[in-house]
Amino acid sequence: MLTCYISFSQSIKTVITGFTNTEENDYPIQLVISKGYVHYHSADGEKSFVTKTINGYFRFEIMLDKPIDFKLILFTGRGVLKLGDAIWSGEYIPYYYLLMPGDSIHVDASSLKFVFSGVGVEKFYYREELAKIFFNIKQEIFKSSEDKQFDLWDTQLDTGMALLERWRNKMSVITYLRLKADLLGAIEGWGKMHVAALTYGRVSAKEEMRAKKRYEKVMRPKYTLVPNDTVALSDLYLRYLEEKFSMEFQVENFFFKNRIINQEEYITLYYSYLQKKCQQEKCGNSASEQLIGNMLTFYMQMAGINKAMDSCVKDYLVYAKNIESKDYVNNIYTTLTKSLTKGTPVPKMPLNDTLNSYVSLEKYKGKIMVLDFWFTGCTGCKIMAPWMDKVKDHFKNNNNILFINISIDKDMNTWMTSVRKGIYGKGGISLRAGVQGSEHPMIKSFQINAYPRLIIYNKKGELFDASAPSPSKDDKGLPLILQIEAALRNI
Repeated sequence: MLTCYISFSQSIKTVITGFTNTEENDYPIQLVISKGYVHYHSADGEKSFVTKTINGYFRFEIMLDKPIDFKLILFTGRGVLKLGDAIWSGEYIPYYYLLMPGDSIHVDASSLKFVFSGVGVEKFYYREELAKIFFNIKQEIFKSSEDKQFDLWDTQLDTGMALLERWRNKMSVITYLRLKADLLGAIEGWGKMHVAALTYGRVSAKEEMRAKKRYEKVMRPKYTLVPNDTVALSDLYLRYLEEKFSMEFQVENFFFKNRIINQEEYITLYYSYLQKKCQQEKCGNSASEQLIGNMLTFYMQMAGINKAMDSCVKDYLVYAKNIESKDYVNNIYTTLTKSLTKGTPVPKMPLNDTLNSYVSLEKYKGKIMVLDFWFTGCTGCKIMAPWMDKVKDHFKNNNNILFINISIDKDMNTWMTSVRKGIYGKGGISLRAGVQGSEHPMIKSFQINAYPRLIIYNKKGELFDASAPSPSKDDKGLPLILQIEAALRNI
Protein backbone atom coordinates (compact mmCIF):
# COMPACT_ATOMS: atom_id res chain seq x y z
CA MET A 1 0.00 0.00 0.00
CA LEU A 2 1.36 3.44 -0.98
CA THR A 3 1.44 5.77 2.04
CA CYS A 4 1.42 9.57 1.92
CA TYR A 5 3.21 10.99 4.98
CA ILE A 6 2.24 14.49 6.14
CA SER A 7 3.91 16.17 9.10
CA PHE A 8 2.62 19.44 10.60
CA SER A 9 4.55 18.88 13.81
CA GLN A 10 6.17 15.97 15.62
CA SER A 11 3.10 15.08 17.64
CA ILE A 12 0.53 12.27 17.43
CA LYS A 13 0.30 9.93 14.45
CA THR A 14 -3.11 10.12 12.81
CA VAL A 15 -4.15 7.81 10.00
CA ILE A 16 -6.71 7.78 7.19
CA THR A 17 -6.91 4.60 5.15
CA GLY A 18 -9.43 3.59 2.53
CA PHE A 19 -10.56 1.11 -0.05
CA THR A 20 -12.17 1.79 -3.43
CA ASN A 21 -12.03 -1.34 -5.60
CA THR A 22 -9.52 -4.20 -5.89
CA GLU A 23 -9.13 -3.58 -9.61
CA GLU A 24 -8.18 0.06 -9.23
CA ASN A 25 -4.45 0.86 -9.32
CA ASP A 26 -2.75 4.26 -9.51
CA TYR A 27 -5.97 6.21 -9.09
CA PRO A 28 -5.28 9.56 -7.36
CA ILE A 29 -6.75 10.18 -3.90
CA GLN A 30 -6.71 13.82 -2.79
CA LEU A 31 -6.74 14.86 0.87
CA VAL A 32 -7.87 18.50 1.20
CA ILE A 33 -7.12 20.16 4.54
CA SER A 34 -8.57 23.49 5.62
CA LYS A 35 -5.93 25.97 6.70
CA GLY A 36 -8.40 27.23 9.29
CA TYR A 37 -9.94 30.53 10.26
CA VAL A 38 -6.66 32.44 10.02
CA HIS A 39 -6.91 32.03 6.22
CA TYR A 40 -10.66 32.76 6.04
CA HIS A 41 -10.15 35.93 3.98
CA SER A 42 -7.50 34.33 1.82
CA ALA A 43 -8.06 33.05 -1.71
CA ASP A 44 -5.97 30.03 -0.74
CA GLY A 45 -7.71 28.58 2.30
CA GLU A 46 -6.97 24.91 1.66
CA LYS A 47 -3.95 22.67 1.23
CA SER A 48 -4.00 19.45 -0.77
CA PHE A 49 -2.03 16.21 -0.64
CA VAL A 50 -2.26 13.36 -3.14
CA THR A 51 -1.52 9.65 -2.99
CA LYS A 52 -2.48 6.75 -5.29
CA THR A 53 -4.32 3.48 -4.88
CA ILE A 54 -2.64 0.08 -4.95
CA ASN A 55 -5.14 -2.74 -5.48
CA GLY A 56 -7.80 -0.24 -4.45
CA TYR A 57 -6.20 0.72 -1.12
CA PHE A 58 -4.79 4.09 -0.05
CA ARG A 59 -3.26 5.49 3.14
CA PHE A 60 -2.42 8.91 4.63
CA GLU A 61 -0.33 9.31 7.78
CA ILE A 62 -0.44 12.73 9.44
CA MET A 63 1.41 14.01 12.50
CA LEU A 64 -1.07 16.24 14.33
CA ASP A 65 -0.95 18.39 17.44
CA LYS A 66 -4.46 19.84 16.96
CA PRO A 67 -7.74 18.96 15.20
CA ILE A 68 -8.04 19.62 11.47
CA ASP A 69 -10.95 19.84 9.04
CA PHE A 70 -10.59 17.78 5.87
CA LYS A 71 -12.25 16.45 2.74
CA LEU A 72 -11.35 13.46 0.56
CA ILE A 73 -11.68 13.41 -3.22
CA LEU A 74 -11.42 9.95 -4.75
CA PHE A 75 -10.79 9.72 -8.50
CA THR A 76 -11.91 6.19 -9.36
CA GLY A 77 -12.90 4.14 -12.37
CA ARG A 78 -16.52 4.85 -11.44
CA GLY A 79 -16.08 8.60 -11.39
CA VAL A 80 -15.23 11.14 -8.71
CA LEU A 81 -16.34 10.41 -5.14
CA LYS A 82 -16.28 13.15 -2.51
CA LEU A 83 -16.15 12.74 1.24
CA GLY A 84 -17.01 16.09 2.71
CA ASP A 85 -18.71 19.01 1.02
CA ALA A 86 -21.16 21.80 1.74
CA ILE A 87 -24.20 20.57 3.65
CA TRP A 88 -26.40 23.08 1.80
CA SER A 89 -26.00 23.45 -1.94
CA GLY A 90 -25.58 27.09 -2.85
CA GLU A 91 -24.15 28.20 0.50
CA TYR A 92 -20.66 29.35 1.19
CA ILE A 93 -19.47 27.38 4.22
CA PRO A 94 -17.62 24.20 3.30
CA TYR A 95 -18.52 21.69 5.99
CA TYR A 96 -15.52 19.42 6.39
CA TYR A 97 -15.07 16.23 8.36
CA LEU A 98 -13.23 16.56 11.64
CA LEU A 99 -10.00 14.66 12.31
CA MET A 100 -8.58 14.57 15.83
CA PRO A 101 -4.96 13.76 16.77
CA GLY A 102 -4.67 9.98 17.25
CA ASP A 103 -7.61 9.06 15.01
CA SER A 104 -7.28 6.00 12.80
CA ILE A 105 -10.11 6.15 10.28
CA HIS A 106 -10.84 3.64 7.54
CA VAL A 107 -13.13 4.70 4.68
CA ASP A 108 -14.70 1.97 2.58
CA ALA A 109 -15.80 3.52 -0.72
CA SER A 110 -16.30 0.28 -2.65
CA SER A 111 -20.01 1.07 -2.95
CA LEU A 112 -21.75 4.39 -3.55
CA LYS A 113 -22.17 4.81 0.21
CA PHE A 114 -19.19 5.51 2.47
CA VAL A 115 -18.73 3.12 5.39
CA PHE A 116 -16.49 4.19 8.27
CA SER A 117 -14.61 2.18 10.88
CA GLY A 118 -11.72 2.64 13.28
CA VAL A 119 -10.75 4.95 16.16
CA GLY A 120 -12.67 8.23 16.17
CA VAL A 121 -15.35 7.03 13.79
CA GLU A 122 -18.30 8.21 15.91
CA LYS A 123 -18.03 11.84 14.75
CA PHE A 124 -18.17 10.71 11.11
CA TYR A 125 -21.54 9.02 11.62
CA TYR A 126 -22.78 12.04 13.59
CA ARG A 127 -21.75 14.21 10.63
CA GLU A 128 -23.64 11.95 8.20
CA GLU A 129 -26.83 12.11 10.27
CA LEU A 130 -26.50 15.88 10.64
CA ALA A 131 -26.17 16.30 6.87
CA LYS A 132 -29.40 14.36 6.31
CA ILE A 133 -31.28 16.54 8.80
CA PHE A 134 -30.15 19.76 7.13
CA PHE A 135 -30.70 18.45 3.61
CA ASN A 136 -34.33 17.57 4.31
CA ILE A 137 -35.26 21.10 5.39
CA LYS A 138 -33.01 23.29 3.24
CA GLN A 139 -35.61 23.95 0.53
CA GLU A 140 -38.18 25.03 3.09
CA ILE A 141 -35.71 27.43 4.70
CA PHE A 142 -34.63 29.13 1.48
CA LYS A 143 -38.24 29.56 0.26
CA SER A 144 -39.54 31.00 3.54
CA SER A 145 -39.91 34.59 4.70
CA GLU A 146 -37.12 35.99 6.84
CA ASP A 147 -39.13 35.74 10.06
CA LYS A 148 -40.06 32.13 9.27
CA GLN A 149 -36.42 31.36 8.48
CA PHE A 150 -35.46 32.35 12.03
CA ASP A 151 -37.93 29.82 13.45
CA LEU A 152 -36.72 27.09 11.08
CA TRP A 153 -33.08 27.73 11.96
CA ASP A 154 -33.96 27.44 15.66
CA THR A 155 -35.72 24.14 14.97
CA GLN A 156 -32.68 22.89 13.11
CA LEU A 157 -30.40 23.93 15.93
CA ASP A 158 -32.53 22.13 18.52
CA THR A 159 -32.54 18.99 16.36
CA GLY A 160 -28.81 19.18 15.73
CA MET A 161 -28.03 19.69 19.43
CA ALA A 162 -30.26 16.75 20.38
CA LEU A 163 -28.39 14.57 17.87
CA LEU A 164 -25.03 15.67 19.24
CA GLU A 165 -26.15 14.86 22.78
CA ARG A 166 -27.06 11.32 21.68
CA TRP A 167 -23.51 10.84 20.43
CA ARG A 168 -21.87 12.66 23.34
CA ASN A 169 -21.00 9.63 25.49
CA LYS A 170 -19.16 8.04 22.58
CA MET A 171 -16.89 11.07 22.08
CA SER A 172 -14.10 12.73 24.02
CA VAL A 173 -14.95 16.03 25.72
CA ILE A 174 -12.70 17.92 23.28
CA THR A 175 -14.40 16.34 20.26
CA TYR A 176 -17.85 17.13 21.66
CA LEU A 177 -16.98 20.80 22.33
CA ARG A 178 -15.46 21.22 18.89
CA LEU A 179 -18.50 19.72 17.13
CA LYS A 180 -20.83 21.84 19.25
CA ALA A 181 -18.87 24.94 18.26
CA ASP A 182 -19.12 23.96 14.58
CA LEU A 183 -22.88 23.44 14.84
CA LEU A 184 -23.52 26.72 16.63
CA GLY A 185 -21.23 28.57 14.27
CA ALA A 186 -22.98 27.21 11.16
CA ILE A 187 -26.53 27.95 12.29
CA GLU A 188 -26.15 31.05 14.47
CA GLY A 189 -23.59 32.47 12.07
CA TRP A 190 -24.28 31.56 8.48
CA GLY A 191 -27.97 30.85 9.12
CA LYS A 192 -29.57 33.39 11.45
CA MET A 193 -26.84 36.04 11.33
CA HIS A 194 -26.86 35.96 7.55
CA VAL A 195 -30.60 36.67 7.45
CA ALA A 196 -30.24 39.51 9.95
CA ALA A 197 -27.37 41.03 7.96
CA LEU A 198 -29.40 40.96 4.76
CA THR A 199 -32.24 42.71 6.55
CA TYR A 200 -30.02 45.50 7.79
CA GLY A 201 -28.45 45.85 4.39
CA ARG A 202 -31.73 46.94 2.82
CA VAL A 203 -33.73 48.30 5.74
CA SER A 204 -35.91 51.35 5.21
CA ALA A 205 -37.07 53.79 7.86
CA LYS A 206 -40.48 52.12 7.74
CA GLU A 207 -38.96 48.74 8.60
CA GLU A 208 -36.61 50.05 11.26
CA MET A 209 -38.49 48.58 14.24
CA ARG A 210 -38.85 45.19 12.57
CA ALA A 211 -35.15 45.10 11.78
CA LYS A 212 -34.22 46.02 15.34
CA LYS A 213 -36.36 43.22 16.75
CA ARG A 214 -34.71 40.72 14.44
CA TYR A 215 -31.30 42.02 15.46
CA GLU A 216 -32.13 41.69 19.17
CA LYS A 217 -33.31 38.13 18.59
CA VAL A 218 -30.20 37.01 16.75
CA MET A 219 -27.96 38.61 19.38
CA ARG A 220 -29.51 36.41 22.09
CA PRO A 221 -28.50 32.90 20.97
CA LYS A 222 -30.29 29.98 22.57
CA TYR A 223 -27.05 28.05 23.10
CA THR A 224 -23.74 29.60 24.08
CA LEU A 225 -20.12 28.57 24.41
CA VAL A 226 -17.14 30.04 26.19
CA PRO A 227 -14.59 30.34 23.35
CA ASN A 228 -11.72 28.48 25.03
CA ASP A 229 -8.71 27.03 23.20
CA THR A 230 -10.75 24.09 21.87
CA VAL A 231 -13.58 26.26 20.60
CA ALA A 232 -11.00 28.66 19.12
CA LEU A 233 -10.03 25.88 16.69
CA SER A 234 -13.54 25.89 15.17
CA ASP A 235 -13.44 27.79 11.90
CA LEU A 236 -17.23 28.04 11.82
CA TYR A 237 -17.58 29.37 15.36
CA LEU A 238 -14.94 32.05 14.85
CA ARG A 239 -16.67 33.09 11.63
CA TYR A 240 -19.87 33.41 13.65
CA LEU A 241 -18.17 35.58 16.27
CA GLU A 242 -16.70 37.73 13.51
CA GLU A 243 -20.15 38.28 11.98
CA LYS A 244 -21.70 38.90 15.40
CA PHE A 245 -19.12 41.46 16.51
CA SER A 246 -19.18 43.16 13.11
CA MET A 247 -22.96 43.54 13.19
CA GLU A 248 -22.92 44.80 16.77
CA PHE A 249 -20.28 47.36 15.80
CA GLN A 250 -22.33 48.55 12.83
CA VAL A 251 -25.54 48.81 14.82
CA GLU A 252 -23.96 50.60 17.78
CA ASN A 253 -22.09 53.10 15.65
CA PHE A 254 -23.81 53.60 12.31
CA PHE A 255 -27.25 52.11 11.63
CA PHE A 256 -30.05 54.67 11.95
CA LYS A 257 -27.53 57.30 13.09
CA ASN A 258 -26.54 58.91 9.76
CA ARG A 259 -22.95 58.88 10.98
CA ILE A 260 -20.21 59.22 8.38
CA ILE A 261 -16.50 58.79 9.10
CA ASN A 262 -13.51 58.33 6.84
CA GLN A 263 -11.75 55.03 6.26
CA GLU A 264 -8.89 55.63 8.69
CA GLU A 265 -11.26 56.63 11.50
CA TYR A 266 -13.34 53.51 10.80
CA ILE A 267 -10.34 51.16 11.04
CA THR A 268 -9.09 52.73 14.28
CA LEU A 269 -12.56 52.62 15.83
CA TYR A 270 -13.23 49.01 14.79
CA TYR A 271 -9.81 47.80 15.96
CA SER A 272 -10.38 49.32 19.41
CA TYR A 273 -13.95 47.98 19.50
CA LEU A 274 -12.84 44.40 18.73
CA GLN A 275 -10.21 44.47 21.47
CA LYS A 276 -12.79 45.55 24.06
CA LYS A 277 -15.44 43.17 22.73
CA CYS A 278 -13.15 40.15 22.93
CA GLN A 279 -12.37 41.03 26.56
CA GLN A 280 -16.06 41.47 27.42
CA GLU A 281 -16.98 38.14 25.81
CA LYS A 282 -14.00 36.43 27.52
CA CYS A 283 -12.85 35.05 24.19
CA GLY A 284 -9.39 34.08 25.42
CA ASN A 285 -6.08 34.94 23.79
CA SER A 286 -6.22 32.47 20.89
CA ALA A 287 -9.71 33.37 19.66
CA SER A 288 -9.18 37.10 20.28
CA GLU A 289 -5.93 37.24 18.35
CA GLN A 290 -7.40 35.30 15.43
CA LEU A 291 -10.48 37.53 15.27
CA ILE A 292 -8.49 40.76 15.43
CA GLY A 293 -5.83 39.41 13.06
CA ASN A 294 -8.45 38.49 10.48
CA MET A 295 -10.04 41.92 10.76
CA LEU A 296 -6.66 43.49 10.00
CA THR A 297 -5.89 41.22 7.03
CA PHE A 298 -9.38 41.79 5.57
CA TYR A 299 -9.12 45.57 5.65
CA MET A 300 -5.49 45.56 4.54
CA GLN A 301 -6.54 43.59 1.46
CA MET A 302 -9.54 45.86 0.89
CA ALA A 303 -8.04 49.27 1.62
CA GLY A 304 -4.27 48.92 1.58
CA ILE A 305 -1.91 50.38 4.19
CA ASN A 306 -2.89 53.81 5.47
CA LYS A 307 -1.61 55.48 8.64
CA ALA A 308 -4.37 54.04 10.81
CA MET A 309 -3.83 50.51 9.50
CA ASP A 310 -0.08 50.82 9.90
CA SER A 311 -0.52 51.82 13.55
CA CYS A 312 -3.04 49.03 14.30
CA VAL A 313 -0.92 46.31 12.67
CA LYS A 314 2.24 47.37 14.48
CA ASP A 315 0.35 47.38 17.79
CA TYR A 316 -1.06 43.90 17.09
CA LEU A 317 2.32 42.44 16.16
CA VAL A 318 3.73 43.60 19.51
CA TYR A 319 1.22 41.81 21.76
CA ALA A 320 -0.03 38.87 19.64
CA LYS A 321 1.26 35.43 20.70
CA ASN A 322 -0.70 33.20 18.29
CA ILE A 323 2.17 32.36 15.93
CA GLU A 324 0.04 31.31 12.95
CA SER A 325 -2.18 34.39 13.07
CA LYS A 326 0.71 36.75 13.83
CA ASP A 327 2.83 35.41 10.97
CA TYR A 328 -0.06 35.64 8.52
CA VAL A 329 -0.83 39.25 9.46
CA ASN A 330 2.84 40.13 9.18
CA ASN A 331 3.16 38.45 5.77
CA ILE A 332 0.14 40.30 4.37
CA TYR A 333 1.40 43.56 5.90
CA THR A 334 4.89 43.11 4.43
CA THR A 335 3.50 42.26 0.97
CA LEU A 336 1.00 45.10 0.86
CA THR A 337 3.44 47.66 2.26
CA LYS A 338 5.37 47.16 -0.96
CA SER A 339 2.36 47.48 -3.25
CA LEU A 340 -0.60 49.20 -1.57
CA THR A 341 0.89 51.98 0.53
CA LYS A 342 -0.23 55.42 -0.64
CA GLY A 343 2.42 56.85 -2.93
CA THR A 344 3.71 53.44 -4.11
CA PRO A 345 4.63 53.47 -7.84
CA VAL A 346 2.29 51.78 -10.31
CA PRO A 347 3.38 48.13 -10.87
CA LYS A 348 5.43 47.29 -13.94
CA MET A 349 4.07 43.76 -14.51
CA PRO A 350 2.82 43.42 -18.11
CA LEU A 351 -0.83 42.85 -19.01
CA ASN A 352 -2.44 41.77 -22.29
CA ASP A 353 -4.52 44.09 -24.49
CA THR A 354 -7.23 43.13 -26.99
CA LEU A 355 -4.54 42.39 -29.61
CA ASN A 356 -2.84 40.08 -27.10
CA SER A 357 0.14 42.44 -26.96
CA TYR A 358 1.90 43.20 -23.68
CA VAL A 359 1.13 46.52 -22.01
CA SER A 360 2.54 48.04 -18.81
CA LEU A 361 0.53 50.49 -16.74
CA GLU A 362 3.62 52.69 -16.63
CA LYS A 363 2.65 53.65 -20.17
CA TYR A 364 -0.24 55.68 -18.77
CA LYS A 365 1.72 57.80 -16.29
CA GLY A 366 0.73 61.44 -16.64
CA LYS A 367 -2.97 60.52 -16.42
CA ILE A 368 -5.23 59.63 -13.50
CA MET A 369 -5.65 55.85 -13.71
CA VAL A 370 -8.85 54.29 -12.37
CA LEU A 371 -8.25 50.53 -12.39
CA ASP A 372 -11.37 48.34 -12.41
CA PHE A 373 -10.64 44.65 -11.68
CA TRP A 374 -13.35 42.19 -12.80
CA PHE A 375 -14.03 38.80 -14.40
CA THR A 376 -16.71 37.22 -16.57
CA GLY A 377 -19.45 35.81 -14.34
CA CYS A 378 -18.87 38.31 -11.52
CA THR A 379 -22.35 39.32 -10.31
CA GLY A 380 -21.10 42.33 -8.35
CA CYS A 381 -19.15 43.54 -11.40
CA LYS A 382 -22.28 43.34 -13.55
CA ILE A 383 -24.36 45.22 -10.97
CA MET A 384 -21.74 47.96 -10.66
CA ALA A 385 -21.24 48.36 -14.44
CA PRO A 386 -24.13 50.76 -15.30
CA TRP A 387 -23.20 53.05 -12.41
CA MET A 388 -19.55 52.90 -13.37
CA ASP A 389 -20.60 53.91 -16.89
CA LYS A 390 -22.27 57.01 -15.41
CA VAL A 391 -19.01 57.92 -13.66
CA LYS A 392 -17.15 57.54 -16.95
CA ASP A 393 -19.75 59.70 -18.65
CA HIS A 394 -19.26 62.38 -15.97
CA PHE A 395 -15.59 62.66 -16.93
CA LYS A 396 -16.00 62.06 -20.68
CA ASN A 397 -14.56 65.48 -21.57
CA ASN A 398 -11.59 65.22 -19.20
CA ASN A 399 -8.55 63.88 -21.05
CA ASN A 400 -6.57 63.61 -17.81
CA ILE A 401 -8.48 60.51 -16.64
CA LEU A 402 -8.20 56.96 -17.92
CA PHE A 403 -10.55 54.16 -16.93
CA ILE A 404 -8.65 50.88 -17.28
CA ASN A 405 -10.68 47.66 -17.04
CA ILE A 406 -8.49 44.71 -15.98
CA SER A 407 -10.00 41.23 -16.24
CA ILE A 408 -8.66 38.02 -14.68
CA ASP A 409 -10.35 35.91 -17.38
CA LYS A 410 -7.84 33.27 -18.49
CA ASP A 411 -9.59 32.53 -21.78
CA MET A 412 -9.20 35.34 -24.31
CA ASN A 413 -12.36 34.47 -26.27
CA THR A 414 -14.46 34.59 -23.09
CA TRP A 415 -12.93 37.94 -22.20
CA MET A 416 -13.35 39.43 -25.68
CA THR A 417 -17.00 38.36 -25.78
CA SER A 418 -17.65 40.13 -22.46
CA VAL A 419 -15.79 43.24 -23.66
CA ARG A 420 -17.82 43.39 -26.89
CA LYS A 421 -21.15 42.92 -25.08
CA GLY A 422 -20.27 45.64 -22.57
CA ILE A 423 -22.28 44.01 -19.76
CA TYR A 424 -19.36 44.53 -17.36
CA GLY A 425 -18.81 48.14 -18.42
CA LYS A 426 -18.44 50.20 -21.56
CA GLY A 427 -15.60 52.37 -22.74
CA GLY A 428 -12.16 52.79 -21.28
CA ILE A 429 -9.07 50.65 -21.90
CA SER A 430 -9.55 46.88 -21.70
CA LEU A 431 -6.68 44.72 -20.43
CA ARG A 432 -6.46 41.27 -18.89
CA ALA A 433 -4.08 39.32 -16.67
CA GLY A 434 -3.58 36.66 -19.34
CA VAL A 435 -3.45 32.91 -18.78
CA GLN A 436 -2.26 33.45 -15.19
CA GLY A 437 -5.63 34.91 -14.23
CA SER A 438 -5.90 35.52 -10.48
CA GLU A 439 -2.34 34.18 -10.09
CA HIS A 440 -0.91 37.09 -12.09
CA PRO A 441 1.82 38.87 -10.05
CA MET A 442 -0.14 42.14 -10.07
CA ILE A 443 -3.28 40.49 -8.69
CA LYS A 444 -1.23 38.65 -6.07
CA SER A 445 0.66 41.80 -5.04
CA PHE A 446 -2.64 43.66 -4.59
CA GLN A 447 -4.06 40.67 -2.63
CA ILE A 448 -7.33 40.98 -4.55
CA ASN A 449 -9.70 38.29 -3.26
CA ALA A 450 -13.06 39.95 -4.03
CA TYR A 451 -14.41 41.62 -7.15
CA PRO A 452 -15.07 44.24 -8.37
CA ARG A 453 -12.14 46.21 -6.98
CA LEU A 454 -11.27 49.81 -7.86
CA ILE A 455 -7.79 51.29 -7.42
CA ILE A 456 -6.75 54.87 -8.30
CA TYR A 457 -3.29 56.13 -9.27
CA ASN A 458 -2.45 59.84 -9.58
CA LYS A 459 -0.75 61.54 -12.54
CA LYS A 460 2.69 60.72 -11.17
CA GLY A 461 1.84 57.04 -11.31
CA GLU A 462 1.63 56.87 -7.50
CA LEU A 463 -1.04 54.99 -5.59
CA PHE A 464 -3.78 57.37 -4.45
CA ASP A 465 -6.57 55.02 -3.27
CA ALA A 466 -6.11 51.25 -2.88
CA SER A 467 -9.84 50.61 -2.48
CA ALA A 468 -11.89 53.35 -4.13
CA PRO A 469 -15.68 53.33 -3.49
CA SER A 470 -17.69 51.17 -5.88
CA PRO A 471 -20.53 53.16 -7.50
CA SER A 472 -24.03 51.86 -6.81
CA LYS A 473 -27.70 52.61 -7.18
CA ASP A 474 -27.71 54.18 -3.72
CA ASP A 475 -24.90 56.70 -4.25
CA LYS A 476 -25.13 57.14 -8.07
CA GLY A 477 -21.34 57.06 -8.15
CA LEU A 478 -20.88 60.36 -6.29
CA PRO A 479 -18.28 59.10 -3.74
CA LEU A 480 -16.13 57.73 -6.58
CA ILE A 481 -16.49 60.97 -8.56
CA LEU A 482 -15.33 62.96 -5.53
CA GLN A 483 -12.37 60.62 -5.02
CA ILE A 484 -11.30 60.94 -8.65
CA GLU A 485 -11.55 64.72 -8.39
CA ALA A 486 -9.41 64.56 -5.26
CA ALA A 487 -6.83 62.56 -7.21
CA LEU A 488 -6.84 65.26 -9.88
CA ARG A 489 -5.90 67.82 -7.22
CA ASN A 490 -3.18 65.52 -5.84
CA ILE A 491 -0.27 66.75 -7.97
